[in-house]
Amino acid sequence: FLFTYFAPDILPGGLRLRTEARDWVNGKPSFYGYGPDSSKNAKANYALRQRGEEIAVEAPIIKNFFVNFTHSYYVQSVSKGPIEDVRQMDGSFPADFAAASKNKDFLTHRLALLYDDTDHPFLPKIGTYASLSGDFSSKAFLSDYSYSLYTAEIKQYYNHQEEGRFVTAVHYLLQEQKGEALPFYALPQLGESSGLRMAGEGRFTDRGRFVVNIEERITLSRSPFMKFISEIEVAPFLDAGMVFSGLSKLNIDNLKWGPGVALRLLIRPQVVATADFAFGSEGTNAIISVGYPF
Repeated sequence: FLFTYFAPDILPGGLRLRTEARDWVNGKPSFYGYGPDSSKNAKANYALRQRGEEIAVEAPIIKNFFVNFTHSYYVQSVSKGPIEDVRQMDGSFPADFAAASKNKDFLTHRLALLYDDTDHPFLPKIGTYASLSGDFSSKAFLSDYSYSLYTAEIKQYYNHQEEGRFVTAVHYLLQEQKGEALPFYALPQLGESSGLRMAGEGRFTDRGRFVVNIEERITLSRSPFMKFISEIEVAPFLDAGMVFSGLSKLNIDNLKWGPGVALRLLIRPQVVATADFAFGSEGTNAIISVGYPF
């Protein structure tokens, strides 16, 4: 079960509201160990259960600048995974599995400064989105862990001659977790849904991650579809990223590369279905999903 709601002008003063509630089990990710040198051969499947809610309010400060406050509360735990032809985590990483299999409360609050002059919240073709944020959790406020998570992110969209057919999309992200050690599933991860599409879900795990993605989104056709606009898009891309135990441990030699191409069907103003095909040092990977990766 997953419910999300977004309203750009639901409250007076141009306030934005985002809400989410979920109760689901995801059996797709695997755990490979910690750090940039974890082995692909150590892959061990598990299932992650998440139950909780999130509420975010964004208030405008001056033109294109917003301040964001987000409250979230989730109960999380892991169990044996559903994929039978790979090793299970309880056998390969018994200590990590035992610690993560207990229900843990994550009550966090995020404060962020945002800049957003993009032309669309879901399918942008031009503009810049940038954010600096800190997530804070404390045992004094009913969370099971005391920690902080700092994130800097930039998304840029360049529209060639403003015609909309060629859009260059670039994404940068730097993230680091400080404080108490967390279960592996709550640490920054790098994989197919978190910036490195040639690798499996949860492929790399550590206290921080650095990601760069670039795509050239090329519209091949555009036609009316009922009351909407249908577009077919092809997007060659390049992903690069690494995980690290601390900012002082950033090393270009740990950077993983993954080129590929995406085929997409857009139903404007807000739906995109995508099939991504990527390859690199981890082999090849195919992803079917809804929504842009960034």
